[in-house]
Amino acid sequence: MFFVGRGIDYAVCLEGSLKLKEISYIHSEAYAAGELKHGTISLIEQGTLVIGVLTQSELYEKTISNMLECKSRGAYLMGLTTYNYCFAWVHFSYRTSSTTQSAECSVD
Repeated sequence: MFFVGRGIDYAVCLEGSLKLKEISYIHSEAYAAGELKHGTISLIEQGTLVIGVLTQSELYEKTISNMLECKSRGAYLMGLTTYNYCFAWVHFSYRTSSTTQSAECSVD
């Protein structure tokens, strides 16, 4: 299982990976999404879960692009975001919630 994010999202990924290891004893790693092309992408194989953290609007598209690279290698994608976006070409499910609204989107 891999967590990927850029900027402050990378710090969230590091913490998320650590908490997953502490609570469930499942191996996971966190990587900066921009560094995937520098060798890390070779670790992605069929059926690997990749969790992308997407909370910064200026980095959203770049992180989605990195996640799609993982998908092309057979990874399952999960996105955690604070935005209410639903792109038909992404093919992952996510849930967004705020104090004013909650939305679910599942894309095929």
